[in-house]
Amino acid sequence: MRSGGLEALKQLSDELDVLGSEAHQRVLAERPGSPSTPTTSGTPCRRVMWTTLMHEIVIQPDQLGELARVTVPALGIVGDQDAMFLKPMDDIVATVPGARLVVVPDAGHSPQFENPPAWIAAMAGVPLRV
Repeated sequence: MRSGGLEALKQLSDELDVLGSEAHQRVLAERPGSPSTPTTSGTPCRRVMWTTLMHEIVIQPDQLGELARVTVPALGIVGDQDAMFLKPMDDIVATVPGARLVVVPDAGHSPQFENPPAWIAAMAGVPLRV
């Protein structure tokens, strides 16, 4: 990211296919240039944000245990097609006292774009009817 910029992120993202769910592919087909992709904007702010984010992801130690000290209501939301984050979100919700988990149907890593009605219902605390 530091030397290759967003182009390097796009190449890595394409290789890893982190967002490669059916729901993500549907959004890209229905809404080209959707903000659900990290590389749709080349603004300097986004370059700094993505460079910092990638750096932090690589160097951060596992801090899951610290979430046991959370004392506010917590909601974990994950798309049912988000293969990389289903298990980690289960772990997070199991660690945070009283946390609630909502698995958004027909959604991958960006349920707010891939299934907005279900994501909004989750955020509003409305039970999902699938």
